[in-house]
Amino acid sequence: MQRIIFVGLGAVGATFAAQFLQAGCDVQVLCSRERKERYQAAGFTVNGKPASFRFVTPDELVQPVELLLISVKYHHLPEVLDLMAPAVGPDTVIVSLLNGIDSEEIIAARYGEARILPALVAQIDAVKIGTEVGYTRGGKIFFGEEGGESSERALRLAETLLSAGIDHELSADIRRRLWWKFMLNVGVNQAAALLRAPYGVFQAHESARELARTAMREVIAIADKLGIGLGEEDMAAGFAMMGGFAPDGKVSMLQDVEAERKTEVEMFALKVCRLGEELGVPTPVNRIFYQAIRALEESYGAA
Repeated sequence: MQRIIFVGLGAVGATFAAQFLQAGCDVQVLCSRERKERYQAAGFTVNGKPASFRFVTPDELVQPVELLLISVKYHHLPEVLDLMAPAVGPDTVIVSLLNGIDSEEIIAARYGEARILPALVAQIDAVKIGTEVGYTRGGKIFFGEEGGESSERALRLAETLLSAGIDHELSADIRRRLWWKFMLNVGVNQAAALLRAPYGVFQAHESARELARTAMREVIAIADKLGIGLGEEDMAAGFAMMGGFAPDGKVSMLQDVEAERKTEVEMFALKVCRLGEELGVPTPVNRIFYQAIRALEESYGAA
């Protein structure tokens, strides 16, 4: 894939876009004119090195791209669907790097399921402050077709990521992988935001891990109803992965709370509660998490 574009340049997007640049790949970052001017004036650094991202606005695009990677916040997804329209052609492969389990569905409602290749990001500890991004683990992209087959476009994406030196895995069960990541985020992302805790707290303290597990077990109960099959061993695998993260690294929701930005609590706790209602699964922990995190958001700016 030669024509590659990113939509969204948060911690995740900037980390992977920088890896493409370091490998000599030609990538663009699609954004509004106002954001382009702001980014160009400020300049981006990734792990202390200048990152010369090539920003383009929709009207500057000459032709649709082959690969479009979306890495915006969940609540910004609806507004970028219009922005990216000129980049999407009949052969464009769209990959969502968002957290959660329904961004692909939202994108498909606009551009069709045939263009979506389900994916998720794991093993990343990137932190973004302003236009400065730092990480010790550069992340791994898991992707695959819903049916598990090795399609031509999936193999092309694998080749593209390999050429850029980006860690990846073509998964035969991407749905379960997505739910595994969702489970971890529901537990650790939200618990970290409430505790104001970096990874080191979860690495060192069983009480913090157990708080996260209480929310994760509600996801496991929902997944069981849907025939996905998650268990205690999947939680253990998630904490084992986190053991390799920088102790002072922070999950995205904690970064949002500290910067007094809107969080993605609707994508996590609220989604769990709504699924629980539909499937008859109690979700008391996530109801508390939702109200507590919304209270944090509502307190922004308070003396």
